Amino acid sequence: MPFTNRPHKHHPTTPPQPPRIVDADSLPHYHRSVFISDFHMGYKGFDARAALEFLQTHDCDILYLVGDIIDGWKLRKRWFWTAECSAIFDELAQKRKNGTKIIYIPGNHDDAVRRISPLRRYRFATTLGIGITNIAIHKTADDRKFIVMHGDQFDNILVRGKLSEWGDRLYLFFTEWTGFSPLPKRIHVEGKTVKFSLAKALMRQSKRTALALMNNLEKTIFRMIRARHVDGLICGHTHIAGATTQGDKTYINTGSWTGQTNTALVESHAGELSILCYPSRRNDATGTPIPHTIQFPHKMQHHAPETRFIVNKIAALWPQKYSTERAATAAQPRSLNLPLINTILKDLDAQQRVKACREPKAQPAISAAAPHREPPRASAIYNSNAA
Repeated sequence: MPFTNRPHKHHPTTPPQPPRIVDADSLPHYHRSVFISDFHMGYKGFDARAALEFLQTHDCDILYLVGDIIDGWKLRKRWFWTAECSAIFDELAQKRKNGTKIIYIPGNHDDAVRRISPLRRYRFATTLGIGITNIAIHKTADDRKFIVMHGDQFDNILVRGKLSEWGDRLYLFFTEWTGFSPLPKRIHVEGKTVKFSLAKALMRQSKRTALALMNNLEKTIFRMIRARHVDGLICGHTHIAGATTQGDKTYINTGSWTGQTNTALVESHAGELSILCYPSRRNDATGTPIPHTIQFPHKMQHHAPETRFIVNKIAALWPQKYSTERAATAAQPRSLNLPLINTILKDLDAQQRVKACREPKAQPAISAAAPHREPPRASAIYNSNAA
């Protein structure tokens, strides 16, 4: 849905309360809408078991996947796809069959999805039931409007300074209507050009610098909220779940599923928003890390057809380090074929023997410096034996 500059008609009698942070078991498991982001499938730090368990135990009418669901930056380097990742898409397919509306908003780590043509997006929506859009407008049950986006669009402002209002409008127009996606932001670090990640910047910088970045980000977000005449904005990207209000405007971050605490934003049927905290599922009851089972697209026969189709598309979008031959070799355990090895050794031994028989024996060379001696006569040999 494109942005409009018409004032919003909703005038709440009381200022909205910021979303509260609660445990997952403290609320009913059926919601009007759910917002989750920053799974980073393909990254070893993704808590896939917790995400799968959350989707299996929580139902909703509308499910927003708010960017960085797939980590294409990691998949370009090496293929890391667990059985739980495939099971998550199985669960999404089941939710769609049960009537859940699924909206996928790509982020900077899965930016290749942004460059999918409108025709292919239409095919995804009709065949898989997953709508792909760069920016969405969500209307709550109490008639509030929220911009839903991943949040990496603000990196340009944090890295390169403030954009003009008209430049901001043109940027949003192109990303929404044409599907245009600029190249990932890059910065210079220790003489190298690397992709900019706000989440890593917040973790690696000092507390003072991280707080300054967050303050600048919130100022930019609230400026956009007022310019678009909406009630708030929902995004991810920073991996820091939380909510901030300024008057009747609200900014909410959905957090991530790569830390010790996994978070998601849910909306009740009355329009109340809450941030759910879901426990980690990386270790078993004894605290031992649970091992992963790596899967490859050509060995997923027991998964849903929609899952196999999506995983194959993911492998095609980030193909640099993935190959079917390498996957087949890595998927099968390496074992020695002893009968074949014994046969090859016997053949080599026989060939060496035949070659040795055919070649004439080399005579020892006579040195020029050594004096020539006559062979002893038979009588001399007889006399020596007799003695």
